[in-house]
Amino acid sequence: KGLAVTLGERSEVVFYEFTEDNEGTLSIAAWGAPVKVGGMPIMGMFTPDGTEFVTVCRGKADQVQGPGCVCVISLASTADAASVHSVAASAAVGINPVGLAMNSAGNLLACGNSAVSTGGQGGSVTLISLGQNGSLTPHAEYPIGAVPAGVTFDTRGSFVLVSQFGSSDPEAADGEVSFWKVSPGQSPKLAQQEFFVGIGGGPHGAIIVR
Repeated sequence: KGLAVTLGERSEVVFYEFTEDNEGTLSIAAWGAPVKVGGMPIMGMFTPDGTEFVTVCRGKADQVQGPGCVCVISLASTADAASVHSVAASAAVGINPVGLAMNSAGNLLACGNSAVSTGGQGGSVTLISLGQNGSLTPHAEYPIGAVPAGVTFDTRGSFVLVSQFGSSDPEAADGEVSFWKVSPGQSPKLAQQEFFVGIGGGPHGAIIVR
């Protein structure tokens, strides 16, 4: 049982291990040394098999409005203070990422970015495949004409849902959830659907109950 803590100002992810003795008493101890990543990690998640941790990072402390990245940390097979974790892969995403989601199969990532890296209005969603040994394959960055906040896959991985904090649509007075259909395969794609759900002002995170 592991715990990961992202330390943005230090550009590190720190891991801890939970153990339980025969009497049910829980304890926590360091699991390896902190891992340096390529920016300010803001959030992350373990892969379904627990062998990797994926985190999304903003730029350096003085460059938070620059391009971000997704990093995959390969976790040591032994859990003790001497364990060595390592960064297996890194991939660029859009400007100032704000959210990250992984499908239930653990092979596809969606990253919400508050600004699109190629210019224009609004933010974007970057779609990335997560392969064996932590490899990353970026596919595309999709402008959304809004500022994303939370990103999540539905339970089947058929759709990506994005909570939009603000929209360039003058008729969207409040926040919305947009829906993106996932086309799987060797080169997966996203296609924005034509319907939205209004959810009031200033939405942030988005989560699916599995």
